[in-house]
Amino acid sequence: MPTIDATIGGASANSYQSVSDSDTYFADRLNTDDWSDASADNKARAKIMATRRLNRENWYGARVTTTQALAWPRIGVLKPDGSAGFGLGNYYGFGECYLDTEIPDLVKQAENELALAYLQGFSDDEGDAIEEFQESGGMRVKFRQSRPDGVLPATVTRLISPLLAGSITLVRGS
Repeated sequence: MPTIDATIGGASANSYQSVSDSDTYFADRLNTDDWSDASADNKARAKIMATRRLNRENWYGARVTTTQALAWPRIGVLKPDGSAGFGLGNYYGFGECYLDTEIPDLVKQAENELALAYLQGFSDDEGDAIEEFQESGGMRVKFRQSRPDGVLPATVTRLISPLLAGSITLVRGS
């Protein structure tokens, strides 16, 4: 069984929260049978996969330490709904920032939603776009909507978008 390590800023952390925290999150949600019916092993696997995938995003701010395994906690990231402040405590002149010991609820929720999506069959690599192929005296092909590889489910994207710096493309001049 995979072991979840949700130590904030830990060198061997592999998730932002425990399986029991995710169980609590999904207890208040509809259409989460795939989560509640999953074994403890598969829940842990889904959470680890979700965390690994989220760590590939281009987040605002910087990691608190160079030894932490996960992208969060971070410093210098404004809270999307934080209060304004000017140079006091965890305020950096433009608004309230996340503490260097804090994992945003948006990141935890995104980890949960992505873990559920993995249990429901979501794949980072969509592969073939043919959903159904039948031949009976004629040919009928039904295509499903495809998305580019690596694109997160819309629910996850909506949750983390306020915390993302976007993509960066470096071009070297000649």
